[in-house]
Amino acid sequence: MSKTTLLTLVFILGVLAASFFVMRSFGGASQSAAGGSGPEARWLEEAIQCTAYYELSAQTLSGMNVPQMAAVAGRLETSATQARALAQSKAEAEVIDQRVKAAFSEMRASMPNAQSLGPLMGQYKGPCQSLLTAPDARLAYWQQQAG
Repeated sequence: MSKTTLLTLVFILGVLAASFFVMRSFGGASQSAAGGSGPEARWLEEAIQCTAYYELSAQTLSGMNVPQMAAVAGRLETSATQARALAQSKAEAEVIDQRVKAAFSEMRASMPNAQSLGPLMGQYKGPCQSLLTAPDARLAYWQQQAG
């Protein structure tokens, strides 16, 4: 195994560990800013994470300058707007903006390179689609998780 391959493998494992930590702490310190660590706070954190995911994905695809991806980037921007509106229905816009920027920065830092959305898609695509299509059902999921 070459040194480059080994370093790449170690880096990928590090990113996976960081992703696991982020998902496990979906409601950690940032939830206390939302007023608690209950199901509503977890739902809000998910809406914030989804907003950042959709914004980063749209920005990344737009930056590729591939005409076929323009429509996808547009749909992702629409999804980002929808996720932000959901989050802003539960907290002040300024707080949401700050938390989305922080999540966006964390996600960008976790990317192996500037165009590698694969790990983020694996982590966020399903939950974020569920949040946008059925926000109340997603809240019910967090309530069920809380016991």
